[in-house]
Amino acid sequence: MSNYTYNDHYISAPPGSIAPYIGGGTTTSGTNPGDPDGWVICDGQQRTVSDGRFATLAAILNTYMGVSTNTSNSIIPPDLKTQFIRGCDSAATTAKATGGSATITLSATHLPAHSHSIHIGDGGHSHSCTVGVVDDKNFSGVSGQLPPADSANALNFYNDTVAAGTGITASTSNAGSGAAITIVPPFVTMNYIMKY
Repeated sequence: MSNYTYNDHYISAPPGSIAPYIGGGTTTSGTNPGDPDGWVICDGQQRTVSDGRFATLAAILNTYMGVSTNTSNSIIPPDLKTQFIRGCDSAATTAKATGGSATITLSATHLPAHSHSIHIGDGGHSHSCTVGVVDDKNFSGVSGQLPPADSANALNFYNDTVAAGTGITASTSNAGSGAAITIVPPFVTMNYIMKY
């Protein structure tokens, strides 16, 4: 993590650079445990020194965060624990934007258009009935009275069929519980560190 030269050119990561880091730090006591030399772990915890080493990074952090609380001897790096880093667009105001969620709860608006089929086993049907009527066609009617039956007491039978509908309605039952689902892709955890 130290500076070096290549083809007589001095190579160094600029202050404010962030990199993934899986190693342990060289500082094991005091206010900056676990930080590798020249870097601080991005854990959102305050770092305090007395030799002014944070001067350049403090100015960068103050501009980035829109604050004036970082000084040459005291800084608070961004907290990148459990976070992904996403490149910003050309607008400077989006440089410190945050967002996203580890889970999502789906609703009907998230689903593609689709349909459901239902089957009704008892649809419209019909009934037949047979009615017997006394044959009085051989007799003249009398006002105010029922005509008597003919001498043979014959009955004529008429069949009639009446269509009927059941008025059945149907609906489908709800399925699912609406529980949130994770949308975190496969990952490996490690620290992010920032150069000062």
